[in-house]
Amino acid sequence: MMCFLRIAVYIAIAVQLAAAALVFIQGYSAQERLLALLLAVLPLLAAVTLYAGPSREERKLARELNIARMKSELEELEKKNGQSAKKTK
Repeated sequence: MMCFLRIAVYIAIAVQLAAAALVFIQGYSAQERLLALLLAVLPLLAAVTLYAGPSREERKLARELNIARMKSELEELEKKNGQSAKKTK
C-alpha cells in the first residue's frame, strides 16, 4: 500500500513540475517566469523529502524504540506509585 502511495505522490509531483515548466516556457514577462519558478519549489522539496527521508525499517525501529521506552517509564512510575501507596497505608 505504501509503495502505491509513494508512486502516486511521485506522479503528482511530476505533474506539478510539468505545469510549472509549461508556465515558465509560455510566460511572456519576467514576473510570470519568476512565479513559475516559485511554483516549482514546493514539488522539488517534496521530492527531495520523499527520496531522502527515513526508510520504512527506520521508522518501524524508531516506533518500537519509543514503545519500549514508554513501557519502561510506565513500569518505573507504577513502582513509584506502588511504593508510595504502601507508605500511606
